[in-house]
Amino acid sequence: VGGKYKDPDSGDTLGYEATYIGEATVERWGDPQKLTLTASAQEAIAGDRLVPSGPETNLNMSFPPHHPAKTVQGQIAAVLGGVQQIGQFQVVLLNRGSEEGVDPGTVLGIYHSGHRVEDPHGGWFSGTVLTPEERSGTLMVFRSFKHSSYAVVMKATLEIHVADMVGNP
Repeated sequence: VGGKYKDPDSGDTLGYEATYIGEATVERWGDPQKLTLTASAQEAIAGDRLVPSGPETNLNMSFPPHHPAKTVQGQIAAVLGGVQQIGQFQVVLLNRGSEEGVDPGTVLGIYHSGHRVEDPHGGWFSGTVLTPEERSGTLMVFRSFKHSSYAVVMKATLEIHVADMVGNP
């Protein structure tokens, strides 16, 4: 079990990261069961969790890209792999899911929030101004849950970060 995913808007827990460790087969059924580790990507330790695998648990990767059925306004809640900047083909967690109209194949735009900059030519209104939102990329959802979803960044034109906005393209 990895870190906790939190919704940047509400602070609610969206779920927990699960890190792939390897695969095992059942040698003896019962309580407790005996398993043999058949493949590993990293060290398996006491306390690691097991989840079933097989054809019935595989993701359906056959879905057409489409616009969201309704207006979506959300954020990137996390990026898999623990990097600071998000690039093309990286997987991100969104704080919007099936309840908000996001399902596999949903295509969303990624938007970099505006920021305050000094306005040296503002005259009486000198000070700071807020720059507009700027489109920084496009993503497509491949797995959706009730209030969260996983998506892959299909295109990145500017730097992308956790907490950047996502919405209708």
